[in-house]
Amino acid sequence: MKVDLLNRILLVIAIVLIASNLIASLMTSSDSYAAKRNEYKVVCYVGIGGKQLEALLNQYGREGWELITVDGGSRDLYFKK
Repeated sequence: MKVDLLNRILLVIAIVLIASNLIASLMTSSDSYAAKRNEYKVVCYVGIGGKQLEALLNQYGREGWELITVDGGSRDLYFKK
């Protein structure tokens, strides 16, 4: 009798936990990384150096662009937003 009551209590607890987990997952936004649209920009920095390059990077940063890589061969800056 006690084992049966304990099993029922454990079953109810398990059901409540599963239901609360399901409800919580349905209520949260689940935007996947693949669903986000990324925008890219390539900027050639030939002839730009020092303070001018710093100002350019700060400008793009304020606009929401993130520097992701620098190609030293072609002197290109790659940004992502």
